[in-house]
Amino acid sequence: MQNKKPGLFIILFLFLMIIPYADPLDLNWEKPKTISVENNEILKTDLSIISDKEKLAVIWIQGKIGDSSIFLYLNDSKRSFTIQLTSGHEDRDPRLFKFKEKYYIIFSRKIIEKKDGKPSYVTPSILMLMESEDLKLWSEPRIIRINKKDVDNIEPFACANDNKIKIFWLAGNQSFKLLSSETENLDDFSKPLPVWEKEGLIHYPFIIKTGNGKFLLLFQFNHSIYFSLSDELETWQDPLYLMKHSSREYRPASIILPDNRILLFYNSSAYIWYTENLKPDNYDDWFKPVQLNIKQENEVFTDYMIQEIHPVLTLYNNKIFLAWASKRNGIWKIYLTEGKYN
Repeated sequence: MQNKKPGLFIILFLFLMIIPYADPLDLNWEKPKTISVENNEILKTDLSIISDKEKLAVIWIQGKIGDSSIFLYLNDSKRSFTIQLTSGHEDRDPRLFKFKEKYYIIFSRKIIEKKDGKPSYVTPSILMLMESEDLKLWSEPRIIRINKKDVDNIEPFACANDNKIKIFWLAGNQSFKLLSSETENLDDFSKPLPVWEKEGLIHYPFIIKTGNGKFLLLFQFNHSIYFSLSDELETWQDPLYLMKHSSREYRPASIILPDNRILLFYNSSAYIWYTENLKPDNYDDWFKPVQLNIKQENEVFTDYMIQEIHPVLTLYNNKIFLAWASKRNGIWKIYLTEGKYN
């Protein structure tokens, strides 16, 4: 029997090595709260979230075609409130970011002029910028001088690195190319250049800085999620396939966990899913995606989670704050919840 024990131990060890990984990170969510005003006209466009010091802010688009507005929810530890920031045009794809002690919103806008109360002129979508020192008072939107002419400029994403910032966005009509431009002051920009020569059904670029100092670019291409890596936001590797969960994926969003793994959220088939990579710096192997499941006092929130889209998340005070858009009985709402992880 003594001679068999080492063999049995080796067999057991090998068996444990080939057992599939369990579900991704087990998250315990608080009951979601509504941070938007009830309406039936909220547009299906991007949300964005930011946390900084004692502040947490979420922005989204609300309105109708031809008259959509950016709304902002702010919780500054003393109070929380929702305010409207823009009006009178067709705004979409807002992104919050901080650079050199100021907060910014970069977004895409179709400028609409009216004659006799009716829309008479609509431009292609162009990139706009607003700024604030406290997330409460915002400047008037201004045009960024990097827009490509006669095509839509949409879905911008800003990524800071040292004392510079890169603006990434899509330019085109039916087929898009991912472009980037660099700036030190958000006034003077470098000549826009393609990130790579790939173009087509590219959407929803999202960039996160990994635990080893690299930058991971996630995006949707032809209903699958792809990724690309860069050391300094300059040269990017050719895009690689990451996953296809079902027929469609939208708007990937991620955070870096304390162990340097990446927690990835996205919506697919009108539900929100999440996964994480098995090991830090490995972007080829991921846990099987899990549907967002929120339980509170024996109430399973996912029992009526339908038409869930556009998740965004941030890591703050060892908690994950998650916001998303949802439609219930024809009424759109923006939800916010916080989750604890083990």
